[in-house]
Amino acid sequence: MTKKLRMEIITIKPAHEDQRGYITNIVEDGHVPQELKKRITHMAVYTSKKDTRRGDHYHPKQIQAVYLISGKYESLTKDLDDPNSKIERHIIEPGQLVICWPYVAHAQVFLEDSVLLNLTDGERESEKFEEHTIKYQVE
Repeated sequence: MTKKLRMEIITIKPAHEDQRGYITNIVEDGHVPQELKKRITHMAVYTSKKDTRRGDHYHPKQIQAVYLISGKYESLTKDLDDPNSKIERHIIEPGQLVICWPYVAHAQVFLEDSVLLNLTDGERESEKFEEHTIKYQVE
């Protein structure tokens, strides 16, 4: 797996828009890394309420891409492969895709009620949680 960036944020604009609404392609148009695009095995929509927090973990083998459909959150990430890395903070707005590579600890602090789409490679069964998701307090 070739990694250029450990974490990246991509703003995705609708591919088509008319009086009926819009269509946004998330996996197409080169937004998702090829390493993930070829192996997406898990897609989930999840919601989070304002003033809640999710994450505080990392994935030792999986790439995770999270697309914000609505709402707003603060993304906190730390590159665990770099002992000198600092926590990075970014405000994520609707239409943005956040990609985290393996060994990037991440958390989300929700500033508004939010709806998100999660894409990952590898297994995500609940009974194997500790195999694909390692708890890590980002801050």
